[in-house]
Amino acid sequence: MKALFPTVTLSIYLFLSFKATSSFRLNWLQSFHMVDEELSYWSSMEMEGFQVAAIYNTPVLVFKQSWAKGNFTDDQWSLFDVFLIKYFSSVRKHILYYYEKLGGKGLTSIQIWTGCPSSSKEIEDFTYKVAVNNAYKLHLDVTRKEWVEEHDLVARAILIYLKEDKRALNDLVVGVTKLCMQLADLFSETGKEVYSRKSQPQAYITSRTDQSETEVICMVTGFYPRSINVSLWKENKPMENVLSTETLPNGDGTYQITVSTTVKVIEQKSVYCWVEHSSFKEPLIVYLDKKPHSPTGLVVGLTVLAVVCVALTYFIKKYKKGEYNTII
Repeated sequence: MKALFPTVTLSIYLFLSFKATSSFRLNWLQSFHMVDEELSYWSSMEMEGFQVAAIYNTPVLVFKQSWAKGNFTDDQWSLFDVFLIKYFSSVRKHILYYYEKLGGKGLTSIQIWTGCPSSSKEIEDFTYKVAVNNAYKLHLDVTRKEWVEEHDLVARAILIYLKEDKRALNDLVVGVTKLCMQLADLFSETGKEVYSRKSQPQAYITSRTDQSETEVICMVTGFYPRSINVSLWKENKPMENVLSTETLPNGDGTYQITVSTTVKVIEQKSVYCWVEHSSFKEPLIVYLDKKPHSPTGLVVGLTVLAVVCVALTYFIKKYKKGEYNTII
């Protein structure tokens, strides 16, 4: 059987002397779906939240950013395509083996996460994890160069098979620690202007009252890089039982996150949203509006003001004509 991660001589071609100013992380998600021995898959490479390349049912890399291909020549990328063809061919054979030996029926999905930094001396920073039907099953311990499985029958069956393929294990370790990092190094250098930019977040805090309780909501959006700390405070103390969404991408490469909690109506005073982000020298603090101006109130106010102005104009004209001696 072919190795799971054939190395050939690509590392010679792919190794470039890029030295990024700071370390960024490359994440490669592969998703395989098996139905009655028909395999379909897609893969996505991401750096700092930006999709740099993707693969859809063919081991040919499609670049998603203009800078993603970097300084590689067409010949070098052709060699990388050869590498991908061998890799996906080997993975397909492994999946077919699992499907047959484990008596797979219907839909079976397998996800593989590969992660590595663009520059690192810590072996723990390299990851390779496998999940079957959305349940984490095993991972590669790069330090000890061995597979580690979760304690269930499926994971144990996969582990027994993988232990027999020593070449796949060795090639995979090299692929994760060498090839992956070289790609991350390339993408971090060619895309460093994008990664190094900082977009300041915008924060909005609002509330919704229902009987005796008020839901306080703080939405923070438009920030980059992804890392951020958002919390709700009351009278200089962090509030408890705060719920938070995941940090989600916007369409422009920035991110958004929403946090919320529930308080009693009488406890709304001194509530504020606290935002810490690398684009700020000091935290951003946004207070809950204690007296929000509703659209209805605004319309009424403008209507009253218009009536007063018309009446005042009318009396001034009458006064100038001598019809009134005073304006009361």
